[in-house]
Amino acid sequence: MVKNKIGGITTPRSISFVGINYKIKIKDIDGSFIIKKNNNISYSKNKNSIKTKPFIRGFYKMFDVIEMTWSTLFGKIFLSFFGFIYFISVILSLLLPEPNTAVVPISTKIVISMINIFFYFIILYIMIKVRPLHGLEHKILKTYNKNLKFNIKNILKQPRAIPQCGGTFLGIIIVTNLIINLFNLPNSLIYLLIPSLCYELFLKARGNNWYNKMLFFPGFLIQQLTTSNNIKKERIKKYIMGFKCFIAKEDPEYYKNKC
Repeated sequence: MVKNKIGGITTPRSISFVGINYKIKIKDIDGSFIIKKNNNISYSKNKNSIKTKPFIRGFYKMFDVIEMTWSTLFGKIFLSFFGFIYFISVILSLLLPEPNTAVVPISTKIVISMINIFFYFIILYIMIKVRPLHGLEHKILKTYNKNLKFNIKNILKQPRAIPQCGGTFLGIIIVTNLIINLFNLPNSLIYLLIPSLCYELFLKARGNNWYNKMLFFPGFLIQQLTTSNNIKKERIKKYIMGFKCFIAKEDPEYYKNKC
């Protein structure tokens, strides 16, 4: 296994990779790219015990992902929209009576459900729009994480659905939300479970046991909609060149031996 942890962000026009020391944005139009130092505090090498404590680390990771996503214009737009919907949902959950203390009007339940459905629809719509690049991002990261020779042949062999994708986390959130609604649990509970329990389940989804695969399955279905293998080799070459330049700075050892 490689020593550096690298994340990816796909937008309709680019793929960004973020490592511990550097980050890169590769544009889809011509393959041009920009490499910058990663000054993100969350990715510093300074170890913090809070990062490894179960159920607490989920909150830390949530802000970690927000910081990484905020580095792109697309991310700013997406997070601004997400923040608005999340804020409205939290306010409604705090102001409205809990199911176990009072009867919630059916109209209120419909409004809350519509907000949730609309939010998930927007996420899926955005992810569907970036299917080819999203699949390529996964293949590139999988090739790197497996410590394989970095070339088109190995990249194309990799699966387009991977447990580490945010789609896996989204699948777990949707299932958790359904369970909360099914058992008529307090709506506010979801805002505690998403960054804590859901993140722990997200980490468990990466194994090879049957229960790991069950946790990954909802995300796998989502990634069948949000990723694609349909991308031309000429287009892949643009990203290979950019990623190699990025990895030469981020992980010189891998670049020397595998690129």
